[in-house]
Amino acid sequence: QAVGFYVVLFSAGMAAIPKDYFEAASIDGAGRMRLFFSITLPLLRDTLQVGWIYLGIAAFDGFALIQVLAGDRGEPDGSTSILPITIYKTAFDYHKVGYASAMGVVLFFLTVTFAVLTLRTTRRERVEL
Repeated sequence: QAVGFYVVLFSAGMAAIPKDYFEAASIDGAGRMRLFFSITLPLLRDTLQVGWIYLGIAAFDGFALIQVLAGDRGEPDGSTSILPITIYKTAFDYHKVGYASAMGVVLFFLTVTFAVLTLRTTRRERVEL
């Protein structure tokens, strides 16, 4: 769905890696796999974190796709029911706007919690360029 965004994100991350590192490692006899795992991957760690966070947030926000494809009543036996769809139905079908806003706040905190957990679990010492 958003492959172009990730291509640009990782292309920019790889373009920011100085070519001197690759040249020095090649002179020392490092192969392609060693270059990737010892130079490219550690220097792309921050870019990978950003990519995972964006991917997680996009997973929580599948509202538009499901709303267009399944419609209000088109979901077969609740199989396309996700939290944003439930919030929408609670607010506009059941007219419980306050309850739907509380559910929206819970979704916000779930998203922030996911982002913080992703940052904490992937945190290591920083590699300086």
